[in-house]
Amino acid sequence: MIKVGLIGMGRVAEGCHVPQIKNVQGLELTCICDISKERRAFAEKEYHVRTCSEYTTLLDSNVDLVIITTPSNTHKELAIKALKRGKHVIVDKPIALNLRDTDDMINSAKKNSRLLSVYQSRRWDGDFLTVKKILRQGLLGNLFSIESNIMYFGSPAWTKVPGIKDWAWRLKRSFGGGMMYDWGSHMIDQALLLMGSKPESVLCDMKNVLWTKEVDDYFRCILMFKDGITFQLQFSCVSRYPLPRWYITGDKGTLVCDGWNGPLKIKSRFHGAECEFIPNMEPSNWGFFYENIYDALAKKSEPAVKLEEVRMAMAVMEAARESDKTGKVVEL
Repeated sequence: MIKVGLIGMGRVAEGCHVPQIKNVQGLELTCICDISKERRAFAEKEYHVRTCSEYTTLLDSNVDLVIITTPSNTHKELAIKALKRGKHVIVDKPIALNLRDTDDMINSAKKNSRLLSVYQSRRWDGDFLTVKKILRQGLLGNLFSIESNIMYFGSPAWTKVPGIKDWAWRLKRSFGGGMMYDWGSHMIDQALLLMGSKPESVLCDMKNVLWTKEVDDYFRCILMFKDGITFQLQFSCVSRYPLPRWYITGDKGTLVCDGWNGPLKIKSRFHGAECEFIPNMEPSNWGFFYENIYDALAKKSEPAVKLEEVRMAMAVMEAARESDKTGKVVEL
């Protein structure tokens, strides 16, 4: 049995990490750390686990795996402390705030021979799994343009967590807030997986339009890949009307997916005639992440989210931020 400890009893821990950990046979959640007395009381009542207010207490316990779901600016320090204590570590995205800190964390994991991975749960979104399957089948022919859009209207801090003082930290620069760090982590990760290579250049525009003046609540990022494929990522939480979740064009067909659960449609030319069909959507399976983590720690498989992939995604994110700052294309 792999004993698990978690630090940061916020909404992501409550809604994603804890239920998924508890669903994996072989993982046992034994301790939760949070500075909030109210959140510790909640964890004790809901999950029947030990709690503590000090991180050192968690590290002094017999946990094998530490899950870090605290604000992004704390990830590096907390992860390296756990790795040096011989703990395996999972960090919620983004792994860190820059490439230098990412490298420090990766080097610490290697030096201490511990597993380090990042919770990139949206690799297992149904819409993404369906798009990946279709592209691998070559149904659109040679691709030349891919658009990935996440657009809605609402503050990123809409959910107030009882007992957490800085529950709106995603709107604050000091905590590592902003939507490039938040949603950009997922969207860049998906783009790199679909393309199977790093982009040649990055051009990005980020704006703080409505919800905050400190960090971005909108971004448009254009990744140029080899063979002339343009991959555009666009996020907005200030848009009353959304664009399609996916819009992909190739020389044989076009794919459009209107939302997380579809509908997804393909129009292409088959046997000399134009036709349209609607493929079945793959089911989402976020729980696979922790199933894979258990298998990796049990030496049954490799980690699904690999450190070289995490590092490349951070390099792209850092290039995007540099492009926004300078207004220039950044070569990779």
